[in-house]
Amino acid sequence: IVKVTIFGDVTQTDPRLTTKQLLSFERIYGFSGELNTETHFPGDFEIKLVNNRLTLLVNHFKDRASFRKNPSYSIVAKTLDDGLWSEEISSTSPGNSYFQIAMNKDGKILTGSFYGNAVIPLEVQPGTDIKLGWENTERIE
Repeated sequence: IVKVTIFGDVTQTDPRLTTKQLLSFERIYGFSGELNTETHFPGDFEIKLVNNRLTLLVNHFKDRASFRKNPSYSIVAKTLDDGLWSEEISSTSPGNSYFQIAMNKDGKILTGSFYGNAVIPLEVQPGTDIKLGWENTERIE
């Protein structure tokens, strides 16, 4: 996953402008060691400020049809403000076949179970953990 920052005027039509004069690129996910090809196949991702920490979620989904010998499902959480913390929740069970993600500013996450026909609640506390369930099940906004 690459963060692109636009710092120039992209509406200019001057043919002498180069990409470096308009955009900068920073790789924020996919470094060596972050992607284990046996279990990871990145799909959906989301970036949010959770408890004042810039947090990235990446959904890895290796489905049973395309990866018959090694299906796996996981969600990785990583802080981007320092890049020093990451945590993963994973499964090989069709009942917890994490597929797609939605997260609010409090770290409450909903993911679908692709094969389990269910919605799974997760919670992330940046710098601490990512886990099944919600500590507080009051109204979610």
